[in-house]
Parts: sequence; C-alpha cells; structure tokens
Amino acid sequence: MEAPRARTKQESQDLIRRLDEMVSKSDVSAFTDIQNYQTKHRLYMGKEYRRFMNQFEMFFCSMVEYSHNINYLDKKGWPINRGFQFVISTRALKQFYSAYTLLIDGAYEDSITILRSVYESFLRIIFVSIHPECPYNAYSAKEQTGAKFNATGLVRDELKLDWTTYHITSAFAHSNMFNVMGDMIELGNKEKPKAIALTYEKDDDLISMVTNFMMFLATAFLDAHEQLFTVDISKHKQRQQIQQHIDKLHSYAQINHEALRTHNANENWRKTAVDLENVFELIKAMDANPKLNWAVKWSEIRKAV
Repeated sequence: MEAPRARTKQESQDLIRRLDEMVSKSDVSAFTDIQNYQTKHRLYMGKEYRRFMNQFEMFFCSMVEYSHNINYLDKKGWPINRGFQFVISTRALKQFYSAYTLLIDGAYEDSITILRSVYESFLRIIFVSIHPECPYNAYSAKEQTGAKFNATGLVRDELKLDWTTYHITSAFAHSNMFNVMGDMIELGNKEKPKAIALTYEKDDDLISMVTNFMMFLATAFLDAHEQLFTVDISKHKQRQQIQQHIDKLHSYAQINHEALRTHNANENWRKTAVDLENVFELIKAMDANPKLNWAVKWSEIRKAV
C-alpha cells in the first residue's frame, strides 16, 4: 500500500491556522486540575513522608556524585565486565529520579512501572557476573548465543528468591492491568455502577508500597556502588579528599542496609537484605574466578545461610 502524499507548504499553513484557532478556543482545565492535585500531593508528601524524602534524596545524590567522580579515577583493577555493570547502574539513576518525582506527584502506578525498570537493571548487573561468557546477553539482540536474560526466570527459577514485589509491580506495569481489572469488576456492580474517568487520588497504601520498593532498590544500588565500583586511590594526589566521599558513601550504604535488614513492619524485607548479601557474595566469587559454576557456588552460599 502506498503512503499518502505529503502536504504542500500552503496546506501546512492552513493546517496550522486551523489548529491554532482550535487551541485558542479550547478548554484545558483538566491539566489545571491535575497540576493542582500534584501541588497538594507534594505538600502532603512533604508533611507525612518528609523523612523518607530526605533520606532517599541523600542516598540518590551520593550515588550521582560517586558515579560521576569514578570516571576520573584509576579503574585498572576492575574485573573485565565491571565497566559494563557501571554503565548499567549509572543509566538507571535517571529512571530512579523519574520514579521518585512521579511518586511525589501522586502518580503511583507510573512510579512503580519505572521502578520495575530500575529493578531489572540491577538484575542485569547480576546476570553479567554469573554469565561472564556472554555478558552482553543482559540485553536482547539478534543472533545471540548462550544464556538469555529473563528477569522473572533469573529471580524465581535460577536464584530461587522470593522477591514477590516484582510480580506485584507487573500488575501495574502491564498496561495498568491492576486498575483496569478493578474497574471492570466495579462496572459489574449493577446496584452502583462506577463512572470511568481519569482520576487522581491520594492512596497511603500505594505510597507505602512504592516507598518500600524504592528503598529496597536504593539499598541494592548503594551496596553495588560500595562493594563493586571500588577503586584504588592510594597513589592519587587528592586521595584524602576522595576518601571522604568514599567514607560517606560507605556510611550511607551501611545504614540503609541496616534499615532494610531490621525492617520492623515486614519480615519479607528483612529477608531481602540477606538475599542481597548473598547476591554480592556470589558476584564477587564469580569476578574472582569466572570459570566457577555459578549455580553450584550459589547453592553453597545459600546453604550457609
């Protein structure tokens, strides 16, 4: 089938004129309503969740600073695939920030969707270390051979970790399946049918879900920065100044991991802290000896728990 012809210059001018005329008469109050909701939601978050916000911003900024400075330090001691993992981690920071701003604005489902991508970035970092023979298979491409990255398969079937939050996030990430099916159920209520419309509503349960998931990922990435993206600064002229930044990152990673390991509301989050400890033990073992059978080593680590 042939494509329609492109419009002429005169036709373009006429199209723009008609669109401009429509815009001048349009009602965009829906945008104003959403922006008013976002303003109120930011104030609510600042009042009720200020401690979380301050902590996340502190942790996030330390990773941004550290990932920037690492570019100018000696990385010769890094394992062969560490640079690839560093790029994956650093690129995920922008998504981390986007997910955070969406949460503050009250767009919980969209925040969860983006956090899911951040989570997959961490899983790709794991994949790179346990499959040193095909690290770039962490991302799909044509004509690949060897192991293929699959987020669900890696966690559930290979590592056998009970990270159920990921499956919960899928219900939001897959075309808003959770909300769509909820609407369909309510539409079936003949006594009180629901009106379907664009709505924004404060939801503390979803805020709790997002903040917990976000802090789990902050722990994972802080641990990665502290344990994997390390450098030798012994011969650097400004080593004393650099050491201060390294010490700060270390203290942030330690206290955030402690907070996850001693989570006082949910046992599952405490278990994920131990899971992360095991994962980084596995990564380091594989980096030290890429010829290891990672599955056998993983089994040894988990039996020692």
